[in-house]
Amino acid sequence: MRYIIIIDGEFRQTDLEREKLRKLLERYSDKLHHIIIRIDSVHLEVDVDIQHPDSIDEIVNILKDFGYNIKHIRRLEDEDDTQTLKEDQILDMFLNLFQEHRFWEAHEFLEGIWKNTGNDYYRALILLTIPYIKLQMGQYDRIEKAMKRFLEYQVDRHIHKLDINCIKNEIRKIMDRMDKPNLIPVIDIKKCMRKK
Repeated sequence: MRYIIIIDGEFRQTDLEREKLRKLLERYSDKLHHIIIRIDSVHLEVDVDIQHPDSIDEIVNILKDFGYNIKHIRRLEDEDDTQTLKEDQILDMFLNLFQEHRFWEAHEFLEGIWKNTGNDYYRALILLTIPYIKLQMGQYDRIEKAMKRFLEYQVDRHIHKLDINCIKNEIRKIMDRMDKPNLIPVIDIKKCMRKK
């Protein structure tokens, strides 16, 4: 069973924190199929595949014992039915996840919708999440390529209240002043909301 454990806190030294947590969890590899750690300045995500359902409580207690503040635990098999959501509901859900820096969940949420609809607007938003996922995973050498991929993706339908061209302009601004990929800011996506 796969879970995402969201840990609240300020993490200034993300690479050190990621390594510390990885070493801690590797001690319990007999209970885990995989461990993925995504971290930024406002929260940390531990993405684990648990071999036995009872092990999630043990892993959570271990994290708490080491001082981690557990905000949310989500079992990935418990996905909502996204086919009944309206376009505004889809966008609101995406915006909430994006603003909470839960980029991987935003990516996964939209991926199912995009596969069902083929809507290139959703694909563009999926591509927007990828540089930030790479950042959270410490894959700094892949961030610029992911940003370029988003910028190059053409959207035929400009629907919704979120303007893709505005987002592309914000990403271009980041790329123009990007000295160190591990310090890229998260765009203020609300700046790109269309006025009704």
